[in-house]
Amino acid sequence: MDTSSYVIGIDGGGTQSQAVALDLGGQPLSNVKGGPLNYHLTGIDTFSSNIESLILSIEANHKPALCRKIVVGTATFFDHPHDNALTLLAPLQKRWKQIEFRGDAITAVTAATGGKAGIVIISGTGSIAARVNHQYEATFRGGLGAFLGGDPGSAYWIVCETLRQLQPLTSEQLRRSPIWQRLTKELSLDRADWESTVSKCVSLAQQVEPLAILSKHLAHHCQDDPLWRSVESETGHALASLGAPLCQAGLSLPVSLMGSVLQSNSNIRQATMAQLQKLSGSPITFKEPLYSPAEGAALLALQSLERDSTS
Repeated sequence: MDTSSYVIGIDGGGTQSQAVALDLGGQPLSNVKGGPLNYHLTGIDTFSSNIESLILSIEANHKPALCRKIVVGTATFFDHPHDNALTLLAPLQKRWKQIEFRGDAITAVTAATGGKAGIVIISGTGSIAARVNHQYEATFRGGLGAFLGGDPGSAYWIVCETLRQLQPLTSEQLRRSPIWQRLTKELSLDRADWESTVSKCVSLAQQVEPLAILSKHLAHHCQDDPLWRSVESETGHALASLGAPLCQAGLSLPVSLMGSVLQSNSNIRQATMAQLQKLSGSPITFKEPLYSPAEGAALLALQSLERDSTS
């Protein structure tokens, strides 16, 4: 195994990130985890600092080997960074001239298919669906963020849907509801009333990430609550609606379900698959991803390095 050179792939979401190093033959060398990579939520300074920490950690593991290419897939972009983003990213690109930025949906499709055409539906802190055709041209649905698009089916959205389903209950019904008890406990409220709960969630929603973490806690503690099962079903329907238009283009492409929500919650996963089959009107082939999203970014780095060598 030649470890004198390597590439780095970084997958960044709204809650956490991961970086992997591959040798030039595509074999994994190491991986590290880091903080969130969505500068709309954290600001560009935290975004840049988290990327620096990931790269420096990988580089420290592999001295004196040379990092030939770095690809960062992040929730901030769709395909490539826009001009305003490039200005913000300039200091990183000045320090690491071999760094490239792509949307996390593109790196996810690459991870799912190994660089071939396919469709992904991603649900983590946010949500997005993407289709890449055989010419590797991308089409997106969602990914507009919590405040513009609501991120249907995301961890953030799940808390909002939970509140929507709790709202019609009477005070006595709320008091007896296990999911209500868990929600108010997680929020550390002095008063477990509707107004206090909504107010606290609104304040947390300004950062998005706290509601995504809250969603994870609800999923862990409320599995047997009928209302939670209804929330899971609605989440699957929302994700299927996000991805269905991409499955109706007559391309018969495989579909992969990715992101922390879909990977950790089998009920939401099954509801998404069933509803997507129903909405598409034709059989769908579901395919487990071949690689992790960070490895997908690293595969793009290898592809970019190969293009550089032949140009």
